[in-house]
Order: sequence, then C-alpha cells, then structure tokens
Amino acid sequence: MACKHNRAPIDINSSHTKSHCDLKCTYQFKYSPSQVVLSNKGTYLSLGDYNSNNSDKVIYNNRKVDDHINPYVFSPSVHTYNGTTHDAELIVVHKGNGKMMVVCIPINGLGSSNTSLSTVLSVHSLDKILLKNENTRLDGLEYNLADSIKVRVPFFSYSSSLFFDNCEECDYIVYTEPIIVSSTTISALRNILTPHNITICTTNCPTVYYNKTGATDGISSDEIYIECQPTDHSGKEIAVPTEHALPDLDQLTGIKLGIPTEHIIVGAISGILIIFALSKVLR
Repeated sequence: MACKHNRAPIDINSSHTKSHCDLKCTYQFKYSPSQVVLSNKGTYLSLGDYNSNNSDKVIYNNRKVDDHINPYVFSPSVHTYNGTTHDAELIVVHKGNGKMMVVCIPINGLGSSNTSLSTVLSVHSLDKILLKNENTRLDGLEYNLADSIKVRVPFFSYSSSLFFDNCEECDYIVYTEPIIVSSTTISALRNILTPHNITICTTNCPTVYYNKTGATDGISSDEIYIECQPTDHSGKEIAVPTEHALPDLDQLTGIKLGIPTEHIIVGAISGILIIFALSKVLR
C-alpha cells in the first residue's frame, strides 16, 4: 500500500542538496550470499528475507541494522533522478535496534549484466510468479547485495517514513549510479507487476544530504557496537565524531577548505613549534 501524507519518495537532485553528511550518514556493510524466495506483491516484487542465518553485518550511524534485511523491486522507479524516472528500483529495508534504514538504487535495462541480482530477475525466474501472491523458491541460486551496493560510491540521504507497507519512520540512502539489467528483464517485470501509484513529494519535502565518500565494506567483530546518540529539541539524533575520526572542517565551518583536518592540525602545531624555537634563538 502507499502511505498517505508521506514525504517520500522524493526527486534526487544535487542542486537541492543542503550539505554534506559524511559524519551523519555513515554506512558500513558486510553482506553474505543469500537464497531467494521471489513473491509477486502486485505492484512490487519481494525477494524474501535476506540471509536469514544472520551472518550479515550492517551498521548505519554506529547502530546495527541487520536484524532483518528485506529487498524489494519496484518498476518503474519510486524515486526520480533530476526529474527522470528509471526502469525499476531496488529497495532494501534494514531493521535493527529500533532503527530502520532503506537503501535505494535505480535499475536500468540498458544491456546485459552478470551480477547475481540480474540472474535472480531473469525471465525464467519471473515466469514462475506471473500472478499476484504467487511465490517461488529459487533452489540452488544465491545472490549477494554486495554485487549491487557499491563501496566508495557517493550517495544521497534523507529522513522520512517508509513509502509502502507499514509507513514507519526511516532514513533513506539513495544511490544514483544504476544497476544494469537486460531490457528483456525490464519487460518481464512490467508484464507481471501492476504500475504503482506512489507519488513524488513536491511540497514540504525532507532535507537532502550528500555523502561524498560512500559506504565502506568489511566490518570486524570489535567494530560492532551501539552508541546512544544525543538528540536536539525535535528528537532528531545529533551525530558526533567518534574517537577514531576527526571532524570534517569543511562541514563544520561551511567553508570549502579542501584540506584534511589532520593536515591542518599538524601544520598548526608545526607553526607553533617554529615560532617557539625562533623566539628562543632571538633572545
């Protein structure tokens, strides 16, 4: 179902982005291969519970959000990108520790692809779920979200509520670099799915941020922890730098310095030491 009075999805437009959020929307993951249960939900496709043995590790803003991972495919895309609709969109809902985070990636039928997701969405697989509420387990076939969710690729982020299903509050991560599948796959999706009626937010839309560094891949066990984040007067979490990271001065000052924080600190200390040495010599 579509959610009434929702402020998502939105048009992803870099000219509407407020500022960077490298410290406020950090995303780390280590996805493992998963089996597939395809289900035709009428207006979208469900790929089942991703990796139900809980071997995946996903951290968003220092919180584990990998208790439940559920991928879906909508066709056409639910977001627009600079006003343009894509052929389809992968929506991956992550839940854990009272938090929901949703990863969204456009899909284009521009040619062939050898990713595991394109294999899952093959015409042979989709022909098994032609009618609403039909489902099929693809025995012997696995796919890995790490094939589709790229590391070190910039993404956009905003907060709203889930635009379908339970309409819960969530944070969105939206990539603009599309997943490529074949045109026959897109045709097959359109053949089995009814066009959704999800509309783009046009007024009072959420603030959009940009993470220029992208996600990181690989998490060791000692990196997984839960941090209680401070909140502002509206209850929104305020991101604070961890003890392992220096604040981004570009973000804090609003001035484009283009110099890493640690370089500025080292330069300042070196300057102070030089001045101190010169004062000793000149006395």
